[in-house]
Amino acid sequence: MSQPDRSDETAACGSSGRTGSHSRRGFLKTTAATGTVMVGLAGCTSDSETENTTTTVGGTTSSSGGKQELAEKINIYTFGGANGEGIKEAYIDGFSDEYGVEVNHQTIASGWDLIPKIKNDSVTAHVVEQNPGSVLGGVSDVWQPVRLENIPTVQENLQDDRLRGDADASTFDPGEDWHYVPKEVWAQGLVYNHNELDEPSSWKDIYTSELKEKVTNTGFVSLAMGVAASEAEVDFNQIKADQSVADAIWNQIEEQNEYVYQWWESGSSAQQLLTRETALAGNFWYGRVVSLREDQDVPISYTVPEEGTVGGVSCWSVGVAEDPGRYTAEKFLDYQARPEPSREYATKIPYYQPYEVSDPPEAYKQNPDKKNIDNIKLWDYKLVQEHREEWSQKFQKTVRR
Repeated sequence: MSQPDRSDETAACGSSGRTGSHSRRGFLKTTAATGTVMVGLAGCTSDSETENTTTTVGGTTSSSGGKQELAEKINIYTFGGANGEGIKEAYIDGFSDEYGVEVNHQTIASGWDLIPKIKNDSVTAHVVEQNPGSVLGGVSDVWQPVRLENIPTVQENLQDDRLRGDADASTFDPGEDWHYVPKEVWAQGLVYNHNELDEPSSWKDIYTSELKEKVTNTGFVSLAMGVAASEAEVDFNQIKADQSVADAIWNQIEEQNEYVYQWWESGSSAQQLLTRETALAGNFWYGRVVSLREDQDVPISYTVPEEGTVGGVSCWSVGVAEDPGRYTAEKFLDYQARPEPSREYATKIPYYQPYEVSDPPEAYKQNPDKKNIDNIKLWDYKLVQEHREEWSQKFQKTVRR
């Protein structure tokens, strides 16, 4: 499988350095050069570049109940920014302390970056945070099946059966084996300036004459298509099977374009537009909205409209085949599903975790993604990868002015 542009993996998880945007006043041909369709983790709280730094914590070799030996040291690769910091403080430090395993924590831009390095043995990646596209890209020969007997907490606490590795909805992990464990779920929800607007109940509420050229929407193509499908109330996964679905999606994007000031391609671009009140509404990610509102007093709120929306999943995978490294990686995957570390992470990154979270913070409890999880739809990621260039080109032509 060819390797797509990495920006589809890190839409907002602290790893994408893209700052381009599509604007009615200046369309940048970034997608034309790459053929990118953006499908990936959205909504962590930084857009930092890949961090070439290592954080090492931990101690000595331990064992798990005397049953199987743990590795002395493992390498964990995650997205950076606030996401990476939250993972270290909530998961890595506690895991290292409890099991006596030294953890080398490195940040990456995308799981795609590691696939060729794992294949040629230039990198040993025990645990990798990634998104569905790169899970699918390495499912046949890079990511190891997670042995279910080593992740009992994941199985017991997982609250959304769509996210099981053997579920039909896990289109990026075909077959019965689990090549990933879910970390969190996010949605492309509706953001609005609550000083200027009442809470919208429908996507249609932000496309008014008063808000013309005051709307900002994602330029990540599969997300834009997913939102458009939700507005049109059609199933975006039927886009190739039903021409009327495709027509409805592209017609909806064309209609949106009449109101959109800028189609953004990085979280930081959207944040600037909302902070400066250049845009008063649009679609964005809950975690970024909370951060702007609480840290910078930006008067914005977030909701999931009645039509629902598109979402995505952040995943953990195992990149080593041999024990004790593989076993230790699986123990880490199980540790992150515990209620206590999950709460610690939720205090830093309030995205919905599909596990039990003990005494969650208020921002997490109020997350509309969590409340509307059944109304957040997931792409068939194989379909997205097969058509990303075609859709990217069509999107560019549709929104160019």
